[in-house]
Amino acid sequence: MRFRKLVLVVAAPAVLLFGCTDNSSTEPAEAATENAPAGFLGIGSIDQASAIGIPTDAEVELFNDQGKAIRSAKADKLGAAMFYEVEPGEGYTIRGDFGDGEVSTAPVTVLNREDTPPTTQYTGQTFTPGLNYIKMRDGIEIAMTLRLPAGKTLADGPFPTVIEYSGYEVAPPNDLLSSMAAQIADPSAKADPLAPSGSTAVGSLIAPLLGYATVSVQIRGSGCSGGAFDLFGLPTIYDGYDAVETVAAQPWVAHNKVGMVGISYSGFSQLFVGGTRPPHLAALAPMSVTDDLYTGIGFPGGIQNTGFAKGWITERKNDAMAAPEGGQPWAKLLIEQGDEQCKANQVLHGQAQDGLKIMSELEFRDPVLFKDRTPADWAANIDVPTFIVGGVQDEQLNSHWIEALSGMTDNPDLWITIYNGMHNDALAPQILTRWIEFLDLFVADRVPNVPGDLMAIAGVLAEEASGAPAEPLQQSKLSSMASLEEAREAFRAEPMVTVLLDVGSGPLGPGSLQPGYVQTFDSWPPADLQATSLFAGPDGSLTDTAPTSDDPSLSDQYVADPAARPETSQDNGEGKPKANFKDEPNNWVPLVDGKGLGYTTSVLESD
Repeated sequence: MRFRKLVLVVAAPAVLLFGCTDNSSTEPAEAATENAPAGFLGIGSIDQASAIGIPTDAEVELFNDQGKAIRSAKADKLGAAMFYEVEPGEGYTIRGDFGDGEVSTAPVTVLNREDTPPTTQYTGQTFTPGLNYIKMRDGIEIAMTLRLPAGKTLADGPFPTVIEYSGYEVAPPNDLLSSMAAQIADPSAKADPLAPSGSTAVGSLIAPLLGYATVSVQIRGSGCSGGAFDLFGLPTIYDGYDAVETVAAQPWVAHNKVGMVGISYSGFSQLFVGGTRPPHLAALAPMSVTDDLYTGIGFPGGIQNTGFAKGWITERKNDAMAAPEGGQPWAKLLIEQGDEQCKANQVLHGQAQDGLKIMSELEFRDPVLFKDRTPADWAANIDVPTFIVGGVQDEQLNSHWIEALSGMTDNPDLWITIYNGMHNDALAPQILTRWIEFLDLFVADRVPNVPGDLMAIAGVLAEEASGAPAEPLQQSKLSSMASLEEAREAFRAEPMVTVLLDVGSGPLGPGSLQPGYVQTFDSWPPADLQATSLFAGPDGSLTDTAPTSDDPSLSDQYVADPAARPETSQDNGEGKPKANFKDEPNNWVPLVDGKGLGYTTSVLESD
């Protein structure tokens, strides 16, 4: 999600080696050999093995438990080497000859996704308000920032708690609301470099205003988190599981359960994590998601998306670089200020998967690459209450996310909101009130109430996100109910599906975040709807009559000419979306003759 305003060899590596094992075999050494350089360590993760503390450019080999070399790699300038797609098992070692004879790491275990850590992995770690570094099952330390409601301390808890899990700049420790307020008051003011990205406002700003504690979790291999970035590889997915269980174990968390919130990156991350079924996950509230990294966004229709998708992957590649030379600005700044843990956590950043290279080499959908990276597959395994929101004109992720819904409908506590609008319009006040009701009912376990402070600023936040006027945030109609049970019963009695139509046609003017009308349905797909097939007809018409001939004269053709296309919301010098109505009129123009193809229906007699 994008807002218009508002992004070495380590001697003491930041890993706790849960991947080590005492099981012996004939070939591997039981510990690192005596002639190994200081800090030469092996790390076992889910389907991965890596080593750190290697001399730059030195070659190392991965050996299995039978002493057979199965893979080789060269160390990067930070002294790290990573082996991806390794079969789970014990007794792996990484070996090399750095000038004084062969050296070996101690044996490590490449983990299986089913290898859940002992409970002490979660209960043995604690948080303080602000930035924390929390160990995952493979020992990699992830940056997590605890944000309490304004003016509160841990002694005021327990608090209803949510997690926002993102690869955007989610874990910078300063306050986003203060940064945004300064920019609104003075448009020339710069954002606080240690405040989280505006793209993470759902967790870092809105949730604390609701009285929730938020834990902002930085995806591995980005920012100050350790590990190597691999877009929703298994270690990243199960980091989410570990984050849920670690946070839920804290004494300041109400009911020892947590929800997940977020839009875009921190929206579809929820689908992956929810599919792992952490025992202490209370509910999910994803907004503006995708269902498939290939057909949904990367290669819609099988054609590479060289627009938003390529730009987004480029940003992720840049964010994954090791700080302070590269990477996210907040990580650079903290390292410059002396954060040694953040610095140590950069050691594996150079081993990130190169998403741009992978995209450029794909000819077809690769089942191996995408089998565990398909959000819809994980979403079908979600078993907690879920409130999912998305648009059908999403200029960043398009409408393909709707394909995931059919696989989610076995969940009795599923609510779907669909709107005709853009990516950030998921934060429209009419949607936000129901979102708050959902969180209060299923995470906080309380009768819903929209705080006055949030009601006062929600419209401003929505306008900042979408660039369109918004109606005020309304109080929940459930707020007067006498009990949680009564409020839950009323919420559950509402239809599964809410569709906001003609958004942008309300009394606030063109583009406003108001629907013209609303339809609801008790099931998905709606039982009483029938699909209509339309076909390209003569003279640019769109008709329900199927073509009956292969006559070439019935075909249309054009010459591709990007210069002949009208500007879109993505076309400006800043490389960011324009506001759809605030700065630009809604001026639809037909395609230039011979430079594109477009087809139009006859005038519709009814909606």
